[in-house]
Amino acid sequence: MAGGLWFLTLVLKMLTGEGHLACSEGNGEMPLGRRFFSWKGSAAVFLVCLAILTAPRGSGARTSEPGCQHLRLSPAVGRTGVLGTYAELAATCGIADGGVLRFGVRYTESRMDLRPYAALQYVWPLGDTTVSLNVGLRERIGDWEVDRLPEVTVRWTLNPPSLLRGALEVTFGRFSTHAAGEGGRVGARLRLSSRTMPVRSGTTWLTLDAAHYRYDRSQTQTSLQWTVHLHLPLTRDLGFQLGYQHVDAFGLSPLRFDSVSPTRVWSGYLLGPVGQRGTWWAGLSADTWATPAILELHVGGRMELGWLSLTYRLGDGRVFLTGGLVSSGDR
Repeated sequence: MAGGLWFLTLVLKMLTGEGHLACSEGNGEMPLGRRFFSWKGSAAVFLVCLAILTAPRGSGARTSEPGCQHLRLSPAVGRTGVLGTYAELAATCGIADGGVLRFGVRYTESRMDLRPYAALQYVWPLGDTTVSLNVGLRERIGDWEVDRLPEVTVRWTLNPPSLLRGALEVTFGRFSTHAAGEGGRVGARLRLSSRTMPVRSGTTWLTLDAAHYRYDRSQTQTSLQWTVHLHLPLTRDLGFQLGYQHVDAFGLSPLRFDSVSPTRVWSGYLLGPVGQRGTWWAGLSADTWATPAILELHVGGRMELGWLSLTYRLGDGRVFLTGGLVSSGDR
């Protein structure tokens, strides 16, 4: 517990944005500059606090070993509408007091250069409730690179005595989206999913996702989406999956990375096994809300060594690619 006290100091100082920011372990503090929310200021705070966190600790910490433990490497490549083609090499390891650190370098076509990124997460389980703290620099979230400065989330696991299960999250924090904007966000998100239910010739399941966020300057965004899936076995090793996703959204996020747009997507996929634990898929999706409708072809697979997903958009010929390798520690 004592090992994480400096994080509490860090969160309070960063969220208030007043005076100077300090990183403390409860035995004093070190001023780190008056303007935290600049790139250089946030990088300095992150690296100094990270150095404190990963230093050797006494017997009161949850681990007495310094530095990264159980280091795993995972390269990845892809192409998105904002970053263009990107390639990255990530390293993930456990650090003091049960935290998880992910860091690496990423090349993007939009910048035409190679830059480092890092993300630090702490999770405190409290029965059916968990509290998590995330700090990140140039995290890749969807199509965007985002700084979390930081984000705190409280999550309650929901297990009602019915077919449903899910979680309720309350979150607040500050973000800086590169090439977009910067600001605070506070809100709640409810996610529910049904257990798999048998139907006449297959299985079906439903999901529900509702969220409401409030941003700086009284801007808000509310979204409601639900999906239904139907899986039909064709042979012992081949299946066909139908899906429908319905999304409604109101308002607009100034941070861009969490923007939600209305969609009505119908999809159909063939699925089959690859080896003992792998899966391949190929199919077609259509967003009938867009004008004209967006038709996309999808093909991909996931195996023990990694995954690959390719999307080709009919009409404009755009290609979206994601893929990566999985280190031996994740298999």
